[in-house]
Amino acid sequence: MKKVFEMTRLICLTLCFLLVWVTIPSNAFTKEEKSKLPYVIEPQYHSAEEFNKYGIARVQLAPVEVLSDESVYGVINLKGEKVFGFDGTKFALRKNGLIMAVGENDKAAFFSKDGEQLTEYVYETFKRVQPKTPHFVTYHYVTDFFDGDGESELIPICRDGKFGFINSKGEESIAPTFDYVFGFYEGISRIGYDGVLSEYGTYTQCKFGYINEKGEVLPTGELWEAWDYSNGYARIADGQYKVVDKNGSEVQFPIGSFEFLETNGNFILAGHDGGNVVLDMNGNLLSDWAPNIQLFGKSFIIWQKQIADINGNIIYTAPEGMRIISPVGNGNVARITPDPSTVSEDVLVNQDGEVVLQANDIKEVAEGIFWTPDSTSLFDVNGNKIAEVEGALDIGYRKLSCKLLPILSAETNKWGYVEFPEAANPFISEYTESSVYHVEKIIPTDYGTVLYFWPVGAPHGGKSPHLTLIKDDGSKISLSEPVSREDLWHHPEHENITLSEDGKTLTFSVSFDERSAGSIAGRPIVLHDAGTYYYKADLETGVCIETRFEPHDTMGEDVISAWAKPEIESAINLGFVPITLRENYKRNITRAEFAKMAMYFLSVQYGYQPEHIIRTYYNMDKDFPLEDFISAYCTAKKDRNRNDFIKNTTGEAWKYEDKKVTDPVFEISGTDFSDLNSENIFDMQLIGVAYNFGIINGISETVFNPNGDITRQEAAAMLMRVYKNYAAYQNADTEYLFSDDVEISEWAKEDVYSINDLGVMRGVGGDIFAPLEGYTVEQAIATFLRLYESAPVSRKNKNIEPLLDFEYEKENFYVNIPGTSSFFPEKEYEFSAYTVVSGTCQRYHRRPDHKLYVFYKYGGKRDLTSFVPVAQDNTSLIENININADENVIRFVTEIADTFCLYNKLNGMKKVYPAGEYMFECDIETGNILLLERIK
Repeated sequence: MKKVFEMTRLICLTLCFLLVWVTIPSNAFTKEEKSKLPYVIEPQYHSAEEFNKYGIARVQLAPVEVLSDESVYGVINLKGEKVFGFDGTKFALRKNGLIMAVGENDKAAFFSKDGEQLTEYVYETFKRVQPKTPHFVTYHYVTDFFDGDGESELIPICRDGKFGFINSKGEESIAPTFDYVFGFYEGISRIGYDGVLSEYGTYTQCKFGYINEKGEVLPTGELWEAWDYSNGYARIADGQYKVVDKNGSEVQFPIGSFEFLETNGNFILAGHDGGNVVLDMNGNLLSDWAPNIQLFGKSFIIWQKQIADINGNIIYTAPEGMRIISPVGNGNVARITPDPSTVSEDVLVNQDGEVVLQANDIKEVAEGIFWTPDSTSLFDVNGNKIAEVEGALDIGYRKLSCKLLPILSAETNKWGYVEFPEAANPFISEYTESSVYHVEKIIPTDYGTVLYFWPVGAPHGGKSPHLTLIKDDGSKISLSEPVSREDLWHHPEHENITLSEDGKTLTFSVSFDERSAGSIAGRPIVLHDAGTYYYKADLETGVCIETRFEPHDTMGEDVISAWAKPEIESAINLGFVPITLRENYKRNITRAEFAKMAMYFLSVQYGYQPEHIIRTYYNMDKDFPLEDFISAYCTAKKDRNRNDFIKNTTGEAWKYEDKKVTDPVFEISGTDFSDLNSENIFDMQLIGVAYNFGIINGISETVFNPNGDITRQEAAAMLMRVYKNYAAYQNADTEYLFSDDVEISEWAKEDVYSINDLGVMRGVGGDIFAPLEGYTVEQAIATFLRLYESAPVSRKNKNIEPLLDFEYEKENFYVNIPGTSSFFPEKEYEFSAYTVVSGTCQRYHRRPDHKLYVFYKYGGKRDLTSFVPVAQDNTSLIENININADENVIRFVTEIADTFCLYNKLNGMKKVYPAGEYMFECDIETGNILLLERIK
């Protein structure tokens, strides 16, 4: 092979290329025009990753909120159906099709691609906690970065400090016995031993070896260095560099000693005698000519400027100002791009040195698929235009394991999927002639065909039915979109599917036997009530235009005692029962839950609304919704040691006035409880606040025991501390004693007899108090309600001294509104006991919310639009505001532009409403919606 190339030939080839460059039209390498690919999964995600070869993909359902630890990611299948996640679960997709999810104690379990749990939560994970934001946790699923080439069904796992492999069925094919393992490449995995495993899952200072998929150790001995297998060989070092085959045997190449660098299956690039050489796959020397070289199929890239064949002939030279970067398109083409200081078009050149495509900023968006930002076309490695898309593509590389390609819609700025390279079959034969679906009902209409079907073998069993309108042009509209799911995976069965006489609408119903957590319209999890939901869909638009709900009795004797039902309904109506306690009222309440309800109760007593925003996901009170009340309290009251509250950066709490100059994230410290940690931020904050308010104590100076059941004497003491927080009270002075008085602890006796004297918490019958028995959720709710209704001082009697002066609170609220918002008052309505203010709440990066606030002259305030969808990212005005004669009901009208869900705090019910103009009537004292009527 020649070591020096002829300058004449180089100059001629360069001139020839430049001539071609200026004469080739920009579309010369494209073939026939293609129609735009339709979406098979509509744009709805904030990010979307490629589907793996097992037919699942990771998508982002909602934008990540700043300082939020809520996961917004989940897994969908090829039909766009949710199969896992979307509920705060941290997880990763592994290369053998399994989903690895983190559970309690940071242990992980494996789930199938259909969302079925295959293992217990027994596998180790490692995590990083960002110091400044400790609730931002990055999980490393042991070796998910080393899952191998994806060709093996075995992936690494760690259990009890040892490493092994699990297969795609969730079985430990190679038991965890190794110090460390890596993924399989070409059926061989590296192993590590005698090393150091860090708390983050990294493994260093180790020796290496290899095993095959049977778990057999290859006879390589102890290695200082080892690389993954590629094209049948692996590079190792045991004092000198060597090459081993898949049996672990050293390969003796004809060239003798050399340093193995890389191979692409055609050639081997190696270091030899201070330079580089090219070998064939048997190790025979082909060329000792190898300057700064990259392997490029059956050719070579030299100094990022030229392409040469195996004989050293230059077959392509990059124009001035251009450079050749690494091969793309599965190694079939090289991308030539301008140097940063120049402006020119990108070029794709094949292994024969032929230009196949030139355009501005060519991006490889999937393996062998190219796209340019100023074009709607997709090209293959030969420069052929193969399709057009409506939208943008991620400029990051994606390996297509199936024919669905993520596309960013320019219209919605959301991600969806198109089928590539051919559009999906849009007609009903896709369902009726497929073994994948069971079609139960076919309804021809003037607007297309309605199919009622469900996928065969739906995740977690069940039918997961869908009602879909397939229009004559092949487009599809899900009529089940507004229907709540039974759980994360399944719609309930659709019943009474009926086409109207004029053929314009379709009605149907779904029923739920019990209240549970589900999802609606692809949105996060919500609570739905037991009962029947009725829907009417407009077939021309596919929009739900009418809904109706008939509830079932959700408070049966199995979850609530008959005596407690009316009291609990009243307590929920008043607003001091957290949503997470509205189930199984007969179970014992924990110490943390009782503290939580105590804070909710205090908030209501002082005139503040605990649930200041109704979330659309489960555990709605997780985000500590007592900020306004706590801020006002810290301004007006003392802490448990009778000291003033100070700024949250230096003491227990912050002052109300400080909110305009500090980060509005409420933090409280000052407890020495060792069993409260950052893994449950909400409980830590809540218990810390209740402690500094003097409401709770620990079971010792360092232990709170948040998950322990509360005893009756502890409940009595906490109830009295809550009451003394807002009312002067002398402890009961009576000679009366319970028959089990000797069992009541000395620290609790005064409170036990005082709470009994108030008529709030009496004995269990037979003159027995039972101080050490547990206290149920329904008993706790009932006693708080009695404290509200029967105690001499109560919000009900309007004789609680306000925390803040009425005018002070009203004026300061406008500049201290919670969160990153600014409220602009527009009009005030003065009444004898309160003032109603309407205006606009402007949030950063969001449309303005129109709000109604009521400020009570006897203390506190309330957001009357918390439960109204107009207050959730809607620009519609709140109009026609008026008050009834008794000044206890406010009425207003607003237009809502889209179908919306409404959560009813009284019974935990969610309903779906069509777009339109609505009249709302709200109770001014409680904020409850009394009437919701669609005007037009």
